[in-house]
Amino acid sequence: PYVTRLRNLTGEAVHLSVPGKTTVMHLIRETSESVVMVIPRLGEQVPYHSTAVGKALLAFLPEQGERLRAQPVERFTEHTIVDPADLLVEIATVRQRGYAVEDLENDIDLRAVAAPVFDHLSVAIGALGITAPSSRLLPEHLPGLGQTVAEGAGALSAALGFGGLDLRPEPLPRSTSY
Repeated sequence: PYVTRLRNLTGEAVHLSVPGKTTVMHLIRETSESVVMVIPRLGEQVPYHSTAVGKALLAFLPEQGERLRAQPVERFTEHTIVDPADLLVEIATVRQRGYAVEDLENDIDLRAVAAPVFDHLSVAIGALGITAPSSRLLPEHLPGLGQTVAEGAGALSAALGFGGLDLRPEPLPRSTSY
C-alpha cells in the first residue's frame, strides 16, 4: 500500500527495492499513470552507485560502500559518479538530506529520487524510489519529490517498527556573547 499510495500521490512510477551483495533488486512496483512512463521490471538488479535506490541504501549500509570502493565502478552516462571521493561526498549528502537523487546517471532519459526504509532494528532493508522520464521530472522538481519519497519511506519504516534515527548534523554550540 505504501508503494501504491506514493504512485497515486505523484502519478509517477514507484518501486520498493532491496539490497543485494553487489546490486539492488526491484521487489515491488507501481507504474506511472502517464502515457509516457517508466516501468521498473520486477526482479531487475540495478547498480548501487548510479541509481537513487542504490545511493539511498549506500548511505546507511557501510559494508556495501566498502565493497563498492574495492573495485572500479561502471560509467553508464557522462553523469555517472565514478570517482570514489565524489561518491563519498554524494553519500554524505544523502545521509544529510534523507533522500538520494539520480540525475541522468544510470540512463540519460531518467531521473529518480529514493529514500531508505528501515526495520525495527534500525537497519536499512530497502529503498522506496520514484522514477520518471527526464523530460517530465526536471531538476527543480527533485527537492520536493525527494521530501515526498522520504516521507513515504518514513511511514513505511514506522509501520515496520522503526523508532527513527536523528539524521540531522550536531548543532553548533551557541555563543552567549550576543
